Amino acid sequence: MLIGCRVVVLFILMSLVAGVAFAEEKSEETKSAPGSFDNEAFEGKACEGVCAHYVSKALLRSAKDFFDKNHIDTAKRYLNMILKDYRQTAAALEAGRLLKAWKKISRFDAGGRIEFVSTSSLFGVGLGIAIPAAFEASSPVVFGLSIVGFTAAGLVGSLLGSSRWAITPGQASSITIGTVWGTWNA
Repeated sequence: MLIGCRVVVLFILMSLVAGVAFAEEKSEETKSAPGSFDNEAFEGKACEGVCAHYVSKALLRSAKDFFDKNHIDTAKRYLNMILKDYRQTAAALEAGRLLKAWKKISRFDAGGRIEFVSTSSLFGVGLGIAIPAAFEASSPVVFGLSIVGFTAAGLVGSLLGSSRWAITPGQASSITIGTVWGTWNA
């Protein structure tokens, strides 16, 4: 019984630690992102002529860089800025084409989120089987409810925890390995 409680507490603590780590990483990432700036400070101050050409090319290059790093929302924001402020440039045509192509890509496609969500759900299934077994439950109803409950907790927790932060495949693997290792050593 003590092992089952330790497993549940460990699962909750690992989820909280992962959420805090992603929040801190995201705040550091937005502070140090290359080419990031506050759009409101430049509102209505778009340059014209040759300056517009160079600025729009720089914004387009930054948008492509952010897209390559799985920062899809930031990349889309840059493309929309080009279309709004520099629509007379050649970069605006490219930005429109890229924005149409990138509209089909959701945040769910970015990085290691799929691995994180699927392994958290599978870990919930494992806990749903392990906890009733640790308490020597013999009723199939208890096992069924436990499996459904812990699977839902793993799925919903991982979806909520990863909805705001871009998770890289390496981070997802680290969380998975840490969770499994911590559970088996609890």
